[in-house]
This record gives sequence, C-alpha cells and structure tokens, in this order.
Amino acid sequence: MNDLLAAGLWGMVGALVMAVSDGLLLGTARSGWAYYRDRLGRGSMGQVAVWRLYVGSGLGVLAAPLQLSGVWQVYVALRPAGEGVARPVAFTFAYAIILGIAIHATFALMGRVLQAQAQVGVGDRPLLAQMDRQFERFWLLLLGVAALSLVVGSGGLAVAVAGGQTLYPGWMAWLTPAGLFLLVMGVTALLPRPGGGYLAPAVHNLALLLFFLLSTLALRG
Repeated sequence: MNDLLAAGLWGMVGALVMAVSDGLLLGTARSGWAYYRDRLGRGSMGQVAVWRLYVGSGLGVLAAPLQLSGVWQVYVALRPAGEGVARPVAFTFAYAIILGIAIHATFALMGRVLQAQAQVGVGDRPLLAQMDRQFERFWLLLLGVAALSLVVGSGGLAVAVAGGQTLYPGWMAWLTPAGLFLLVMGVTALLPRPGGGYLAPAVHNLALLLFFLLSTLALRG
C-alpha cells in the first residue's frame, strides 16, 4: 500500500472514530429532524450519561488529528495544479479540523453545565443558565469559522479539480466535503426514531468519512 492510500485510510479511521464520539456526546433516541431542531443537538447533552460526555469528548480530541492524514492526501492530489492551489485548500481543511478539536474539547464542560441546571437549587440556576448561553455563543463562533473554512476549502477543491490539472478525476469536483455535508444532512434529517437521533449528530464526520473514501478510491483508480 502506498503512502497516498494509507493517508486516506487513516483519514477514514479518524472520521469514523469522530462520528462515534459525536453519537456518544449528542445521540438520543429520536428522529434526525428532531435532533436538528434542538439547538443543533446541544439540548441532548443534558440527558446523556456523564461517562458519555467525557468519553465522547476525549475520543473526538484524540481522533481528529488522524483526519489530517486525509488532508495530506488531498494536498498531494492537488499539487500537480501548483502549490498555490494545493496549499490554500489543504490549509483551510486542516484549519477546520483543528477547530473541530477545540469544539470537541468544550462538549464535556457544556454538557455538565446543562446537567447541573437540573441538579442545583433554584437560586443557582440563573448563573448556570448564563454560563450555558456564554458557552453556546463561544461554541457557535468556533462552529461558524470551521464551517466557513470547510466551504472555502471545498470551493477551492472544486475549482482545482474542474481545471483538470490534479490527480483527481473530474467527477470529484462535485463531491467536496461541503457538498457531501449537505447531502448527509438531508439524509439524516429524514431518518426516523431512534437511528436518526444517533446519526444526525455525526453529520460532519460522516461527510468527511465519505469524502476520504471517495478520494481514496479516485486516486487508487
């Protein structure tokens, strides 16, 4: 197995473990649509077991760097089009993944704050509610920057592949991480209870898993 294919496989392993960590953190028995309507699933962290919060958060932090191997594969595949093309695309994808590490690191703390609101006296709840709102704003900021990075990188990837100078076949221009994210989100939103509530939280990492798989198959062929 050459280094390019091995990098894709490691990227897939990272995305798969990340998807499992998402399910541990946010998964509950409900439909996918119900998950998306519930503060992007944050509300479910107040219901899951404490061990799931810590294991899910830890798995995400440990597994996310493996996805950088998949980004390296993309970089090598784009390099024939020039370093000025390959480096910005790889950087934006890597940046999004690094932000994902920070996001996963906050989940355990946010979940414990949500759970504490139901356990403390009435007088302490306003303070915890304020902390929850502050955490949510911080989380949404990181999520927004990561999403923007993913969209920018996907746009650059699509343009580069469409130019015909990369190692990718032309059809990969239509299968960017951002495009696959929308596809997987649409599918998981339609999934009924209980599976939808466990797969919808992993939409981002399921999309990356699919992308790394398609990228590896395209380069192998």
